[in-house]
Amino acid sequence: MTYSGQTSSQSTTFTVCTNCLIAQSSSLSAGSLLTATWSNVNSASSHDWIGVFQQGETNSTHYRSWLYVDCSTSAGGSIPNGGCGNISTSDYNGTPLPAGNYELRLFANDTYTLLATSNGFTLTGPATGNVTINGVWTNDDGNNWATAKTVFHPGDAIRYLGAINNATGSTITAHFTWDILGPSGESIANWNGDLQTGSGSAWWGLDPALPSTAPVGRYTFTWSVAYGGQTLSQSVAFVVQSGAAGAAVQQPSPVQPASRPSSTLGAQVQTPPNPAGNAPAASPPNIQPTSPDYSPVGSGAQPPGGWSSE
Repeated sequence: MTYSGQTSSQSTTFTVCTNCLIAQSSSLSAGSLLTATWSNVNSASSHDWIGVFQQGETNSTHYRSWLYVDCSTSAGGSIPNGGCGNISTSDYNGTPLPAGNYELRLFANDTYTLLATSNGFTLTGPATGNVTINGVWTNDDGNNWATAKTVFHPGDAIRYLGAINNATGSTITAHFTWDILGPSGESIANWNGDLQTGSGSAWWGLDPALPSTAPVGRYTFTWSVAYGGQTLSQSVAFVVQSGAAGAAVQQPSPVQPASRPSSTLGAQVQTPPNPAGNAPAASPPNIQPTSPDYSPVGSGAQPPGGWSSE
């Protein structure tokens, strides 16, 4: 800048970041959701994925939770510049991670080829009296909720299930959301509303049939619970194959890198009562979801092994 014969100048330097990954919080309670942003990812793929790691852990054996860059566990489009606000700091059973120092890592195309490592962040102990999601899964609408089924045909009965643990010590009113998306991201069914859930563990289920015109492909069921200013979500994928309702299906293997620890079911559930009230939200054609069913479960009961979250 020049004024009255005098020139003054200042300069600064900046770096264009390639394959940048940023954790937007430096400290948060374990079990909370973390926001991550990334930019300028080289050769971006729809199967690029982000994992949560304790600092110092190896890439291939210790990721604690993960998402594809479309913020789900069923890959969408490639996103070289983006962000997700639903990075879980709980494990696959919905248990908050141990307190400690963590980081995010971005990997290429369903591999452990590391593209970027975020800044570190600290997880503190979870808040007392918290509410956690212990898993989500689908089955065929039978009375036994403890089995998982992941392949269906158009018109099949299906139940969308979620497990919640209420550690507040009393009955609470939380806001529940069931959201089911089809192969192209279209809404297949949804329900949301306030429900009372008792102290301890419980399973909730919503059971509309699949539309008879349901397209073949991979679907995503996401279950969310909002309570105390915090919203928790978990998702699981299932497949619709061509064929008549009730026909034999071929079960797929879990998608890599989503290997899951197995769990042991501690109790069987019984046919649950149907809670009163809570009319369903507006639904697409051919879907008439009723109010969610509720079933308390015994101490230590777990969702079906291997399908609690993907």
